[in-house]
Amino acid sequence: MKAVEYKTRLDPLVRRQIVGWKLPDSLLVDVYLHLDDELPRSPTTVLTRDPSWFDAEGMVYGFQLIDPENRMLVHAFRFQVLFHADEKTLLVTRGAHITAEGV
Repeated sequence: MKAVEYKTRLDPLVRRQIVGWKLPDSLLVDVYLHLDDELPRSPTTVLTRDPSWFDAEGMVYGFQLIDPENRMLVHAFRFQVLFHADEKTLLVTRGAHITAEGV
């Protein structure tokens, strides 16, 4: 049996949110690599149910990145993900970004 090949589709809201975070270019590239490459590779292992995010709707994809310009600054990202009716498309519908220093 062939494994399902997933693809991601970012809602325009998520694209606007990411732009609004004003991330350095290197971090911006990493965020898109996570969403376009890492997430669809194995969504069942990286998606979690977390009722503390996004009104407990859908699944949550989260990851952290260290700021290349300030190694003491950690950027944490959370994205709301829904499975499309075609069961092959991952709809990324909302995002959140927080930072923590000295972690």
